[in-house]
Amino acid sequence: MNLTAANLLSFYLEPKYFDEKILDVDEQNSALELARETDPRLLTVIAQYRGKAAPFLKPFYDTAKSVSAKDWWNIVDIDQDLKEIIQGFLTCNPSTAPLERLFSTYGWIHDEHRNRMGNEKVSELLF
Repeated sequence: MNLTAANLLSFYLEPKYFDEKILDVDEQNSALELARETDPRLLTVIAQYRGKAAPFLKPFYDTAKSVSAKDWWNIVDIDQDLKEIIQGFLTCNPSTAPLERLFSTYGWIHDEHRNRMGNEKVSELLF
């Protein structure tokens, strides 16, 4: 599975994955390069975040698993435009599993025996 740099950056910015070593060095570099291209100030914020430096103090990390990433980043004292950029990356699904489940279910519903259903009917059954 090939994840895009945006997917990798969403992993890197997701507080609940902070202590997990999910990305290898090349993936981290890809994510950081995208951050730099998007807004160079993101690199400073990411360095502070990964280094647990101000404004990212210990209480923030204690709440990481109990609140959504969007809420977690909203309480951090950084520029609003940077929050919006980060939240944009957090909307990238870091996994293709939901999409793969959807196609699997679609294949189960619309198979060679039930191939006359239109897209509208299949959508009703899927969603």
